[in-house]
Amino acid sequence: MKFVKAVKDKIVVEKIMQDTVTEGGIIIPVSVDKDPQSFGKVISVGEEITTIQPGDIVVFHKNFGMDIMIDRRIMRVLVYNEIFGILEDVDTPQVPGTEDDLDEDDEMAFEDGY
Repeated sequence: MKFVKAVKDKIVVEKIMQDTVTEGGIIIPVSVDKDPQSFGKVISVGEEITTIQPGDIVVFHKNFGMDIMIDRRIMRVLVYNEIFGILEDVDTPQVPGTEDDLDEDDEMAFEDGY
């Protein structure tokens, strides 16, 4: 297996491609996706980068960077400032007054328009 080592302020990510499935079971392929962002798993980071590590899942604009193919895997080379952020799996606290905070009676009233 070949490996691309990023240099300077570059980041190599393996694009995460997920088809979207609607409630009715219709599959919308990635090529039709209208979302402006893409996600990728960091494979390698250049020596100038300290805040992103291999294995992180990053968010970037779908048109940023340059695609390369290595061993039949699509990867993208990005510059550090093209990364919007690192996707983290955190438990978000329940915010009072939101739909998540409603009990069963409140939900029924909410559905009835009250």
